[in-house]
Amino acid sequence: MSARTTFSLLGLLGLLVLSGCGYSQGSLIAEGNHLVALPIFENKTFYRGLEFQLTEAVAQEIELRPGVQVVSEKDAEVLMKGTITNVQQRVLSETKDNKVREESATITVEVDLVDPRTGKVRNHFVITEATAFAAARGETLITAEAESFLELARKIVWHLEEPF
Repeated sequence: MSARTTFSLLGLLGLLVLSGCGYSQGSLIAEGNHLVALPIFENKTFYRGLEFQLTEAVAQEIELRPGVQVVSEKDAEVLMKGTITNVQQRVLSETKDNKVREESATITVEVDLVDPRTGKVRNHFVITEATAFAAARGETLITAEAESFLELARKIVWHLEEPF
């Protein structure tokens, strides 16, 4: 067997392995979810400004997906409406003299994926994300929220992969 034939067979074998593992070159986003209108999330908590940070994180996550973009509502295939419904800050551990050693921030978000033409809710889901932080490591509630928003954004955008 010639070297050229061997390389051809190895290349073919590689393609078969990749196709058998679920690898695809196309977008994983479901049809009809490629053009997304994203108004500012609502915030029903007393923690002000979080809605802007979460909306920005979701917009950035959408833009990372091939073939998906944030557009105006009139051009959208899907309208993503979200609400921050709960933010909790809890002490996880204390020192012997009752100083806080580690805390957690838990953020809950409700999201509706809406057909902008009919107003019908295609998908409704609730996501909760908890992140621990420690002042001794220089972490704060702000850094924990930022970390939570990145993970929440990923989970929210994953729902665009689901067909309706």
